[in-house]
Amino acid sequence: MGFIESASEYMKRWFNKNDVICLSQCIDLITETCYKELALRKAISMLAGTLTDTEFRTYEKNIEVKKNIYYAFNVSPNLNSNKYDFCFKLINKLIREQEVLVVLINGQFFIADSFNKQIYALRDYTFYNIEIDNYKLTDTLQMKDVFYLRLNDERIASLINSINNNYSRIFALAQNSYVQSKLRKVIVNFDSTFNMKDKGENELQTLINNLIKPFVEGDRNVLTLPKGLSLENIDNKNNNSSTVADMKEAGKEIFENTILIFNIPLDLVYGSKAELKEQKNYYMTNAYKPFATMIETEINRKQYSARQFREGTYLKLDLNTSEYINTLEHADGLDKMFRIGFSHNYLRKRLGEQELQEEWANRGYVTKNYMDIEGGEKVNE
Repeated sequence: MGFIESASEYMKRWFNKNDVICLSQCIDLITETCYKELALRKAISMLAGTLTDTEFRTYEKNIEVKKNIYYAFNVSPNLNSNKYDFCFKLINKLIREQEVLVVLINGQFFIADSFNKQIYALRDYTFYNIEIDNYKLTDTLQMKDVFYLRLNDERIASLINSINNNYSRIFALAQNSYVQSKLRKVIVNFDSTFNMKDKGENELQTLINNLIKPFVEGDRNVLTLPKGLSLENIDNKNNNSSTVADMKEAGKEIFENTILIFNIPLDLVYGSKAELKEQKNYYMTNAYKPFATMIETEINRKQYSARQFREGTYLKLDLNTSEYINTLEHADGLDKMFRIGFSHNYLRKRLGEQELQEEWANRGYVTKNYMDIEGGEKVNE
């Protein structure tokens, strides 16, 4: 006859069964975290890649120029980073930490690895304890002296918090799992020669306390039991009933829900060719453009005065440059653009080609059916 009916409550007290997290729960938690992290990295990679492909165009009094600020944002922000390094770190910190600080040192732009800030209502925030690549700045900087980006998106903040919390839970689970793996798991059996009525519950509890519990916890390697009692070992196997297919399906759902937080179309992530153009337009408008606008606005309000901006001195992120254009596929469209005034050099620049150093290449031409041909043929009245 089994001993479970009489001793199960005793065993629960000593081995704290209700607090032991089974392996299937651990696997589910790790799966959720991995797929969320995978989706997060995919989103960061896509946004950072698009920002890298975007040209930061600079203007002085509405004339495009390429001076130091242009070189810094399009080629080398600082002596240790190229544009891709800078853009990836910027987007990564902005999303994961919900804020990022860029400081100007000797004409070069650096992203702070860590910093503290003091918030004021009616004057500039101040930033101190700024650290860049293990170098700590001694200066306290004001808001007007830095580029400070803050991401006020509760959905993304909630996602980051859930991932961080999952990492903490996984670490705790790993500790519990290690402890539990060291415990012996047994069933106590008794036969008719062991009379519980004569022994009494107190004697049984003493027996479990002094003999069985130390043996199960590993304090003793040898166990001598009274006549009529025996232990049956329970193999510590994974009883997870989830199949690989179930895990993949659950992971796919987690991945897709995470990606959608960033307004990135799933077809674009998976590389589906169905309505790919429309998906790209949606991505540029709803996923990438808010980040681009945030960056562009912060640079303009700190790099240029209000007067300079009004007079046409500013920086603009050209979102058109982030898209690859196949010359042959878009020949008709380019021809139509040329007819309505876009110059040869503008179109060559859009194609990533070298501009022609000819005056005529900067002229715009318009076909007569698109314009009032004043000075040319007279319009019949």
